[in-house]
Amino acid sequence: TNTVKCSPRPLPGIPKDKSKPTFSMWENCISFILKEEIKILKPEKILICGNSDNAFYFNQKILDSPCEFKKHETVQKGFGTIDGRNLDIYIVPHPTSFGGNSAEIMYSLRKMLKD
Repeated sequence: TNTVKCSPRPLPGIPKDKSKPTFSMWENCISFILKEEIKILKPEKILICGNSDNAFYFNQKILDSPCEFKKHETVQKGFGTIDGRNLDIYIVPHPTSFGGNSAEIMYSLRKMLKD
């Protein structure tokens, strides 16, 4: 699923790049929609693609309290709670970032998932 669930209504004559979330989108949409979606789905593991804004806002706005992540090669792992439920959280570089779809990332992720 996508982290940001809403996008601004474009003003007439002004093109908007909906692939670049605004501060307002991060602040208002993530905790309102994504958190409720996760509560309904009740996952045991979550994979976050993008180790900057995606990871930061997930940690700050979705989890009951921010968690620490430990880095192993190109993957980070943390343990958090949402609505009191424990979750394993993995962060990888976004696939569209430089080197974000490398075999090294997939190898590191598979290794972490087995541990």
